[in-house]
Amino acid sequence: MIGGENRWLRAVASRRTAERDINLNMNTRKKHCCDQMSEGLSVKCDIHIDEYECPDCLVVYNRKYKEYGIIVHDGGTSSVLILYCPWCGAKLPESKRGR
Repeated sequence: MIGGENRWLRAVASRRTAERDINLNMNTRKKHCCDQMSEGLSVKCDIHIDEYECPDCLVVYNRKYKEYGIIVHDGGTSSVLILYCPWCGAKLPESKRGR
């Protein structure tokens, strides 16, 4: 019976290792195309409440439509849709707007 227990323990350990690897990959998966894009989208300003008011915030991401844009700093809340990353040149995902 000891041989059967060892096989069972190895199977459980193997399954747990596979689950851990999947979770690790899910947690480390990049949300954006490059580190510069991630950094650009994570700028937090202590002075300005809104990202459209802060001159340090350059890019914006709309999760609903999966759109990236360059913020237009003219006092409003507009941005210009971009199709490629300004830092690494990667093609950005297609917009889900209108679908």
